[in-house]
Amino acid sequence: MANGATGAAAVDVGDVTTLLCASGYEVAGGVGEIRCGDECGFSHFPTCEKVVCPSTEGANTAPIEEGAFGETREVQCDAGYPLRLHLPSTTFCPVSSIA
Repeated sequence: MANGATGAAAVDVGDVTTLLCASGYEVAGGVGEIRCGDECGFSHFPTCEKVVCPSTEGANTAPIEEGAFGETREVQCDAGYPLRLHLPSTTFCPVSSIA
């Protein structure tokens, strides 16, 4: 399976297994459990999609564009609002593996 794997090596009728996504990916639709039904037809077959952090706008900053897992974005303060020395000037998309 691209960008993920199930939590079981083999399943029997009635068994439930979980899709585990690789770092930087998440289960599409958020439901990673799959059940092996009659004749081992699966209840559904989830996929792992690349994590995207949505764009955001902080107080007194320019909008920050959306980014993918691990990417960084520069934080630009509005005129008259200097970046505080103890805060980083970049932000990043930190989400990791989600089961």
